[in-house]
Amino acid sequence: MGKYMALLLAGLIGIASGMQPSINTALGRYTGVKGASLVSFCVGVTAVFLLNLFSGNLNQLKGLTAAPWYLWLGGVLGAFMVYSSMYVLPKIGAAAMISVLLTFQLVTGMVIDHYGWLGTPVICLDWMRVVGAILLLIGVKLIVR
Repeated sequence: MGKYMALLLAGLIGIASGMQPSINTALGRYTGVKGASLVSFCVGVTAVFLLNLFSGNLNQLKGLTAAPWYLWLGGVLGAFMVYSSMYVLPKIGAAAMISVLLTFQLVTGMVIDHYGWLGTPVICLDWMRVVGAILLLIGVKLIVR
């Protein structure tokens, strides 16, 4: 995948992650937060299973037992995000929640990049990145009133 295709896909991921909390919160009005979380993950697991099944990638799961235990926490973090967002969104709104979420996500990503944690390429924190984070915080302040 080329750089521009990756950027386009990242944009689509942004749209999806912007929509997901609102969709889950709306579903939660019918099922409750726990029910909506369960439905969200069951549908997601089914979609990922079918994608792997039809693309022939299920055999890659053989390496799972060699992975360190903490790499399994991605699912727990995802569940926390989905579940918690359904409590936060009705209190502060979608734009406020997502602006705070993305700002903290980006700052966390910059720390991970700087230290090369979890096998990521090392991208040192420089003044441009710090200014970018400060501008995001200013943006959050403008959105959250």
